[in-house]
Amino acid sequence: MFLRRSRSALLLLAAAVIAGCSGDSGTNSKTEGGTYAAATVTIVENGVSRQASMPAVLYDGPATAGGQTYNVRYELLSATLTLTEQGTTYSFTGNYRLTEKDGKLPVDNEVTTEHGNYILIGQDISFVNALDSDIAIDASGTLRNGTLSVALYDPIFDELNTVTFKR
Repeated sequence: MFLRRSRSALLLLAAAVIAGCSGDSGTNSKTEGGTYAAATVTIVENGVSRQASMPAVLYDGPATAGGQTYNVRYELLSATLTLTEQGTTYSFTGNYRLTEKDGKLPVDNEVTTEHGNYILIGQDISFVNALDSDIAIDASGTLRNGTLSVALYDPIFDELNTVTFKR
């Protein structure tokens, strides 16, 4: 995780330098700011990609823990990503649920949050989370016509799924 975030910081620094040289301030305008809600998730399993609408089933099948196999369903129930109207800060909240379908374990609801700074140059957006924040968002994504696409690390399996957010 440290390597991923160190790389993120370097990307953000490089983007800021490029913005300074190109005449693009890299700052957010009112047209990008606001709250974006997760609309779809692209999930890759065994090399096969599938898209799911929200709420999205990320995994449904057997999972082994402590030498015992469970029949689980793992879902991303909702997610929001807010970019400040004036400035370069963001906040993220994702709501996940893990259910053991045979009733052997209680339902596990997980809320993951992240906040930090972002920089937008053209349609490319880079994120650097605050040190006291969960790590949920990958380093970069795109923002085009009110649609924000970023990769999210889920809090249970630490898989990387691409989520499309709409304003």
